Amino acid sequence: MNYLKIAVMTVLLTTSLVALGSGKQISSWLGETQPMSKPSGDLTHVEALYDELEFDPQNRIHQIRKSRIEHYLQQARSYEENDWDYNRDEALERAQNIMIHHERKESGTYASI
Repeated sequence: MNYLKIAVMTVLLTTSLVALGSGKQISSWLGETQPMSKPSGDLTHVEALYDELEFDPQNRIHQIRKSRIEHYLQQARSYEENDWDYNRDEALERAQNIMIHHERKESGTYASI
């Protein structure tokens, strides 16, 4: 009888640790779906700024910048879905820095250091 209690407690403890450590909400395991939250204002603002930028398809540097910005925006969307606000903000900041650099470089107002 004592072994049965230990086995049941071990199974319950292991299951709870797996459920808590997986990063998913227990309600999603049970099949209850929650509506997707809207993207934060910061994410939509940065995406709107990205849509305003112009990239020359013949310029390799422009294409590299564009792909890096898209990468960081994709990361920010992923972090937004997981409610990782700090990581989302960091990815958005990186994307904004690249966009600012691109805008300054192309407008000719880049400050010399």
